[in-house]
Amino acid sequence: MAGTTPSSLLLAGFTARVSDPDFSGWFKKQKRTQKAASPRGVPQVNRRSRGSPARSRPSDSGHGTLPGHAIFSESGGLGFGSRVHEVLGAIEWLPAELPSGTPPEIVEFLAHPEVRPIFTQPSDDAVVWRERAVAWKSGSTAISAQMDRVIVTSDRIVVVDFKTDQGDPAAIARRYTSQLRAYLKILRAWDGGQRKAQALIATVRVPAVIEVTPE
Repeated sequence: MAGTTPSSLLLAGFTARVSDPDFSGWFKKQKRTQKAASPRGVPQVNRRSRGSPARSRPSDSGHGTLPGHAIFSESGGLGFGSRVHEVLGAIEWLPAELPSGTPPEIVEFLAHPEVRPIFTQPSDDAVVWRERAVAWKSGSTAISAQMDRVIVTSDRIVVVDFKTDQGDPAAIARRYTSQLRAYLKILRAWDGGQRKAQALIATVRVPAVIEVTPE
């Protein structure tokens, strides 16, 4: 498909509510709207009109648990998770210069032999999407998601989700299987089945890469 951009290839046959090709403006607007609509201290409720599709997030399917004292520490919980996505989201391909103060866990993760292929450009035509926000509708189902890393080549689409949960990598992967299967459905809708779609969970604390089998 000469002259077709990677974005339009991925969006072929795909209906989405977006404000621009990379979805970021639409996604941020939705988050601001939801926050403004909820009074302080009142939990947000997914309200919808009769007959409109319910929107879910694949990541709602499961979350790891941490002791309370670790939630905001640099090496645990939200602080570490935010730092991981900040550093990894800035990497197009390795080699890359990491920001000063990068936690050693991230350095060790990137050096692991199972992990390095995720950040190695597989071909000259490969394109990588980082922290890509999407919204997808199929019938009565609507899904919003933010994919950590999507690698697109002429014959393959690979989505990678980084997890900072503590524990055994295999157990973590099982916890998020439904999330990654939902990502596969979205990618197949984008691509119309032209490419093989693959989903990987990469655990950071204990470096490992686990493939999620489709349904």
